[in-house]
Amino acid sequence: MAESLEARKGRADAFLALVGPVLANSKARKLGPSDTLNDVNIPTKHGQPTVKIKVDTVAANSAVLRPYPFDMDPLPVSFTARLVPNRAYKDGEEFLKEFYRAERITVTHTLASG
Repeated sequence: MAESLEARKGRADAFLALVGPVLANSKARKLGPSDTLNDVNIPTKHGQPTVKIKVDTVAANSAVLRPYPFDMDPLPVSFTARLVPNRAYKDGEEFLKEFYRAERITVTHTLASG
């Protein structure tokens, strides 16, 4: 039985929920995705076992994902981030004050099958 469009969209949404924070926290948002998702078990098809993924940065905002579970290749991934000064903060409260005042930006990365 073919997987429905809704099931594929749900799978993509779940995957992007995992990928988004890693992309958002990449080094200075300039070096692209980190490899912290490597060897994480991710679902690829409804009813199928999970697989370990590997994310390799190939350019500033591009990464190759193996295995690649999406029908669209490459897949643009965008999320809202904030430009917070890169400095030491005395505590979480000081950081949060700066965070909520910070400019919001849209960050876009591209995942591809390689």
